Amino acid sequence: MSDWWLMALLAGVIWFWQNSVKAKELANIGAKMRCDFRGLLFLDQSVALLRLKMRRNLKGQMVFERHYQFEFSRSGDDRLTGDIVICEGKVVHFFLSETDDIVSPDQL
Repeated sequence: MSDWWLMALLAGVIWFWQNSVKAKELANIGAKMRCDFRGLLFLDQSVALLRLKMRRNLKGQMVFERHYQFEFSRSGDDRLTGDIVICEGKVVHFFLSETDDIVSPDQL
């Protein structure tokens, strides 16, 4: 019986890892697209996980919400930070420190 629990745990870890990779890819694409749209430089071509938390979706189910941070530049001489939040495979929040612009998902 302990082998069954070990396999279930391993399956859960693999699922979580794959879900995390997909969320990070989405955050990278979303941040780059938003920076390109505004004429900003997306620096380091990567986002970094800032926070991972559980929250309830509209159906009342517990889901992971991942907060990522990235750096961008207006001219290449400065480094500013931005945040992007991914939940259930969607961008739910986007923030650029350049303009203190909080963007809702329907504006992305």
